[in-house]
Amino acid sequence: MSIAEKVQAADADLLKLKDALVEATKALEAAPDEEALLAQVEELTSRVEKAAATADALKKAEAALAARAKPI
Repeated sequence: MSIAEKVQAADADLLKLKDALVEATKALEAAPDEEALLAQVEELTSRVEKAAATADALKKAEAALAARAKPI
């Protein structure tokens, strides 16, 4: 898998996690006393942060490789 493909996969994963976080947050707003929902939001928030860091690292690696590439 190329770095460009890894970037696309990381971005897709991040988008799925953000969507899940939005839904979990809405559920928590509807039932703020539910500890399980709070735990789910906290877990998803952590996963979103990790996925965002991974996507950023891959994008930086891709940019670094592009900068080192020699024009043909």
